[in-house]
Amino acid sequence: GGCVCCDTKEDLSWGIAQLVRDYGSDVLILECSGLADPAEVIDAVTDAYTARLARLERVIALLHPVSTEESHSSAYVTTQAIRCADELILNKRDLYVPGHWEGFRSSILEQNPYARLWETSHARLDAADLLSPHPSTRPTALTNVQFYKSAAFLRQRAAYHPIATTVPLPGPLNRQRFLAWIKTIPKELERAKGYFRFAKEPELQEFQYALPGQATISPLT
Repeated sequence: GGCVCCDTKEDLSWGIAQLVRDYGSDVLILECSGLADPAEVIDAVTDAYTARLARLERVIALLHPVSTEESHSSAYVTTQAIRCADELILNKRDLYVPGHWEGFRSSILEQNPYARLWETSHARLDAADLLSPHPSTRPTALTNVQFYKSAAFLRQRAAYHPIATTVPLPGPLNRQRFLAWIKTIPKELERAKGYFRFAKEPELQEFQYALPGQATISPLT
């Protein structure tokens, strides 16, 4: 019926809810084949509804030598997969001639120096090792989704790259200050969304921001 990273995001949330609530699932593995943008899938599974039921543990990317003739869409999705991954599996090592593999590995690490790196042939890898915690770079709570509880905690950053951050608000926002903040959004922030109220305004507001567009705020009716 469509792709979970765009057309059927809501169906994905409901599907996760059904697996957790009705079947008591402990671990869910979502395989994104083809040209699925992992950043969009992360956005879907870390929304306000789904985050109450499940926690995104990690993103795993399986990479192999990429043809120089790949399409723009393929190149974009590959780049997104590298950037979003917590675990990078570099496959088909047996097909590389001496010297080329080192260059391939270096190019991946330049794009994401935070992920744990695996080098394989025929994707042979022990699943228990892959799913084990990082020995030194992981926080105590194994997740790349940070749920911040206070302004003081916001200054504490994980040793690896957080992909999604949820910030609960203590109360209504000042409209002018929020509008001023929108103008300072850094280019590194690719996606933001949320619901809140402005002080002295009863309507619930929906906030949406996604590159390369502009941020939007609209009251929910």
